[in-house]
Amino acid sequence: MGHALRIFTVLLLAGTLVARAEDRKPAATTKPARPLLGRWEVVSIGKKQVPHEFTPIWTIDNEHVTVTDRAGAQISRNAYTIDRSKGPPQLVMKVEGEKDRIGWYRLNDKELQLLLTINTGNPPKSWDDGSIIVLRPVPTE
Repeated sequence: MGHALRIFTVLLLAGTLVARAEDRKPAATTKPARPLLGRWEVVSIGKKQVPHEFTPIWTIDNEHVTVTDRAGAQISRNAYTIDRSKGPPQLVMKVEGEKDRIGWYRLNDKELQLLLTINTGNPPKSWDDGSIIVLRPVPTE
C-alpha cells in the first residue's frame, strides 16, 4: 500500500507541475483575419530594387488597394478580394478596363510578396511565373 501511495503522490505532483506550466504559457495567438491591411512600400519588382525616391506606397484597406507616390499623390485605387482557402492564398484585383489581376501573396517575416498576372484573368502557374513584387511596411514616423 505504501508503494501505491508514493506513485499516487508522484502523479499528483506531476499533474500540479504541468498545470502550473500551462498557466505560464503565453496566450494563444491567432493569425489576423486581414494580414495585408496597412501601408506598404514597394522595395523591388522582380530582381530590380526600386529607388527609394520613386518607391510607390500601397495602402491596403478592407476593400481597396490605393497606390500613391512618395508625395502622396494617388496613382490608382482598385477593389480587391482575397481567397485564403486556395493554396497559395489568392488575391484578385479589379482594374477598370482590364481583365482581373489574379495573383498570390505570401508573408515572409515582415515582407509581403505578391505575384500578380496582368490582363490575363488567370492566376499564375507557379511562383516563377512573372515578377514578384516585394513590399515592406512603411516605417512610422
